Amino acid sequence: TGEGLAVEEYQIFKDELKSALWEHGCKMESWEEIQIGATIGVHTGPYPLGVGILKKCKREN
Repeated sequence: TGEGLAVEEYQIFKDELKSALWEHGCKMESWEEIQIGATIGVHTGPYPLGVGILKKCKREN
């Protein structure tokens, strides 16, 4: 997850996301948090919130 400028809404967003992921069987305790920088912020304003989810690949021999 990531945020632009720190806002209370970000913590609410993370809590709701974690609950939704748990309900769907993805029981992550924590994840990497990043700051969304100026390149994105110039298009969204100073308070963007975001999440990126990738499916973990399974190696086959």
